[in-house]
Amino acid sequence: MSKNNQKNYDPNYFLASLGNGGLVVTFFMYLMFMIKHPETPMPTFEDILPVLTGTNLVAKISTILVLLGIAYFVFNNIYYLIWNIKKYMNFRLSPEFTKLKSSNAEVTLMSIPLALAMSVNALIVAGVAAPIRVKNSQPFQKAYILEHSFFTSHNLDFIVLERIKMMYGIMR
Repeated sequence: MSKNNQKNYDPNYFLASLGNGGLVVTFFMYLMFMIKHPETPMPTFEDILPVLTGTNLVAKISTILVLLGIAYFVFNNIYYLIWNIKKYMNFRLSPEFTKLKSSNAEVTLMSIPLALAMSVNALIVAGVAAPIRVKNSQPFQKAYILEHSFFTSHNLDFIVLERIKMMYGIMR
């Protein structure tokens, strides 16, 4: 991908962002099999921390490598997504874009929503594996914190959150 070549831009370059996002999910799947996470459906940092502070050197090194891989590919995913959005916005104003829209190559524009959706997946993985600590980490404690931090500040009352609290015994 040339950084300065405006005339040869192709929407298929969004696939670079898509591929990096896919590798984020792949590396996260390694954590799914390496880290025990009996309390949650996915390994969170609370599950990863005991491995990093444990005595098994192989587990430590492999977990660190996986976390570094996730960080690297999340960065690349966002970098290439921003780069492509900038180039695409300029490309839309060119005569090559109208030529693309009037040909069968218009299907290459489908790489844009794919890349955007994969970036959402990559950011979810980054959020789950991030070193964020929750006080008294219990199942559904995060729903309680979410309800207090967002919904009460916006004066929104959702029956769904009330039912979650009732179902799982989260009290104020």
